[in-house]
Order: sequence, then C-alpha cells, then structure tokens
Amino acid sequence: MDCLELAGLRVPDTRFLLLNEHGFLRPVIVQAAMGQDTTAPAPVSAASLLSAWLPQVDADTALSALEEVAGAVAGFWRGVAQRPERIGLHAAPRNFALDDHGPVFLDTFPPLIGYSREDMGRLILRFSESGLIRGIGTVLPGRVREIQDAWYTPAGSLLTLIEGAMALRPAAEAPALKDWATGFAAARLPEADRAALVEGLTRPRPILRPSRRGLRVGSNLRPNA
Repeated sequence: MDCLELAGLRVPDTRFLLLNEHGFLRPVIVQAAMGQDTTAPAPVSAASLLSAWLPQVDADTALSALEEVAGAVAGFWRGVAQRPERIGLHAAPRNFALDDHGPVFLDTFPPLIGYSREDMGRLILRFSESGLIRGIGTVLPGRVREIQDAWYTPAGSLLTLIEGAMALRPAAEAPALKDWATGFAAARLPEADRAALVEGLTRPRPILRPSRRGLRVGSNLRPNA
C-alpha cells in the first residue's frame, strides 16, 4: 500500500487479513466499496468503476477518462523507477474507479512487489480458480509464468489498460483508441517503453490471459497483465 501511494496512486481504505479456515490460513482483502454509477460523466461525486462506466459513455468522454488513468499508470512507473525490488502493476480497467479527484486503484492483492518470477508463478497456480490454468501449469509451468510478465513493465501495464478499454468499447473505435495510445506513448513515455507499447498494439499475441481478482486466473486469448 505504501509503495502504491508513494508512487502517486490513490487507493481506497484497504485491510489484509488471514482467516483460519479449518487450520488453513486464507488471505482475504477487505476494501472500501466503490460505487457503480454508469451514467454520470467523469468526474463524478461518487466513485464509478471504470469497467462498468466505460461502455456507457461517448467516445470523447471515454478517451478523456483513459488519458487520466493512463497518466496515473505512467506516473506510478516513474515513481518506482529507482526502487530495487521487482514491482508490478496490473492496470486492467476493472482495477480502477474514477471519482471527482481522478483515478482510484483497487487491485492490491497479492502485492506485486518483491516476488521473483518463479514465486509469482507458484502463486498464480496456488490461487487460480481456473482448472485450465492449473492443468496447463502441471505440464507447462513456463506458460503460466508468462502470464505475469506484462505486470512488471510500463508498456505491459499500459497495454493491459488499452486492450481492456478496446474490449469495452465498440469495435469501430479501435483505430481511434490505438491512435490515442500512440500519441500518449509519444508524449508521456521514455523511448524504450514507447517502442514496446507501440509494438504491443500492433503484434497479435494469442496466449493465456489472467484475472487477478484475488489472483483468480481465467483464460482468454491475450495477456491482461
């Protein structure tokens, strides 16, 4: 939590608990609830979940909101650039809300800080509710480890946000969203991250795609790190 806030991300009041269930300690996150106003344009007085709100607004309003959220994601990566730990950010639209002060980040468990790639791969398998992921992990653990890779790069985080937004908006808006993303990258990202984001927008990569709601991992065609 301190890492997120020091890097400029706003988070709701959040508590981490370990509940003893028949001798097994189960991690549980308790977080202040966000509203689901899908009609009011941002900013709104009550927080609106971005994933519920994006499909309801016009194209200009959607781009304005994405500019805010993408700016917060880019700011996070600038804020942690000098930290020695392995740090990641899962920037899917469902992990953000908007209120009258801007973006609020919701996805705080497990914290993507300090885990090695191997350790995070094991966590994905341990907490996955997807039989497909568990089955693939048994025979191809490297494929499951790949799920996390984009969580740990600026371009991967932003690509997650952009692809998630494209899935929530009409298909006809995809070219405009890609144009916006290219312009954002040119204006706000260092050269290496800019090139990686633009490459990601143009390269099809049909691999597993996770959902990190409590590290419940689903399967889709593209990485949603």
